[in-house]
Parts: sequence; structure tokens; C-alpha cells
Amino acid sequence: MKAIEKIEALTIKVVHAEAEALRPGLAVETVYRWRAALKGGRGVADAIKQLLIAATRETAQPIHWGDFEPPAGSARDEAA
Repeated sequence: MKAIEKIEALTIKVVHAEAEALRPGLAVETVYRWRAALKGGRGVADAIKQLLIAATRETAQPIHWGDFEPPAGSARDEAA
């Protein structure tokens, strides 16, 4: 999933700083949990996806809606 790669390329601290500007008081641990949920295949709510997209818009690795799609050939694709 490209969203995970982009979060890791930017680092959690950068993503957190940008997201906290949009949602004051956001804990860095929350961004770690979101990344873990994405890595674990559990996904995140659309509101969180929107926040991550907005927070990374002006960065070197902006996240887009399509970045939340599972990679081609993943177990999720094969189950469909």
C-alpha cells in the first residue's frame, strides 16, 4: 500500500506535525496506530484518510486516495 510507504518515507514525526496542525492535540502515538492499522490490513476510517491526505498535501510524499488501495495481487484482491 503506497500510503504506508509514503508515511514511512516522510517519517511519523513529519506526518504527525502536519496532521496536528489540522487537528490540534493529536498524539504522535495516534499516527503510529494509524500506520499499524494500515500495515495490519485493518484500514482506517475515511475521515482519517482525509486528514492524512490533507496533512501530506504540501510534502515531498503527498498521499492520495488511491494510495490506500491494497497492492495488486494481495490477499484482499484474490478474495474478491
